[in-house]
Amino acid sequence: YIVKVVLDNSEIKSYQLQIINGLGQDVFKREYTNVINTIQLSVTTLEEGLYTVIVRNANGQQMTQKLFIVR
Repeated sequence: YIVKVVLDNSEIKSYQLQIINGLGQDVFKREYTNVINTIQLSVTTLEEGLYTVIVRNANGQQMTQKLFIVR
């Protein structure tokens, strides 16, 4: 399973992506550089459930979305 995160600002190239489970635990955290406008990541190792995806750019702006994984 692949999740695509589409980013608004094409001028910013560096991002941190974090996924937090329903218990508030980090289950994924990674830095991305030289991003054009989309981050793709595999979520096959994540259990079914509700997650929060947080993307922070190099300017400190943060975007948050919910992610439901159902198989």
